[in-house]
Amino acid sequence: MNTVFALNKWVGRQIRGSADGDMAEYENRVHEARLDERRRVARELHDRLGEVLTVGLRQLDLEEIADPEGPGSQSVIAREVLVEAMRRLRLVTSGLRDEPVTSFEKALVDYLNRVCADANVHLVVIGDESWAPAEIIDEAFLIVREALRNALTHGAPQSVVVGVEVTRRQIRAWVDDDGTGFVCGDDAESPAAGTGLAAMRERAALLGGTVSIVSKPDHGTSVELAVPLPGHRHE
Repeated sequence: MNTVFALNKWVGRQIRGSADGDMAEYENRVHEARLDERRRVARELHDRLGEVLTVGLRQLDLEEIADPEGPGSQSVIAREVLVEAMRRLRLVTSGLRDEPVTSFEKALVDYLNRVCADANVHLVVIGDESWAPAEIIDEAFLIVREALRNALTHGAPQSVVVGVEVTRRQIRAWVDDDGTGFVCGDDAESPAAGTGLAAMRERAALLGGTVSIVSKPDHGTSVELAVPLPGHRHE
């Protein structure tokens, strides 16, 4: 009887080991497929959309050369729009070429090491990131990174606090800076225009989450992201 029990236990271990191995191989294949798809989309954006934007800038260059009085106000605005579009395109394609983020803390530290921020940045990550699906962590990181980039690039802050809290119900993240701030609003003339705030909100909405922004001139900016995790979308 003991022999049969031991044999059953051994067979059970072998089956579980085989299942774990199959699952690991499946997850590796899914990971590689995601990377290949991200790189393909990055190439498509660069080759197709990037080319169109470049042609538009070259046309403006030719018009400015042909006009002895210099470019008009509309040409200047058009150039600024195209340059901003190319900047955003580079940001998107570089993010797609990066490997998907699996650790908020590591990804944010790596980003801060690359940008060499003049401000004092304090980073806090709380909770177990394994509670959140990898694809949600990846997308949420891109939102937090854009908020941090905006703070460092446009706010000229002395200090920035970046926080991420992962619970079983949601990912909550915030970027608070003591920089110049701006007048909040949806007005196209707002200084916030062109800084990626709308794109951050759109990304969050696709995850079922929200981005809230509070800012005031000379009183800094606070950006907060809240993304519910699967199973808690309607709570």
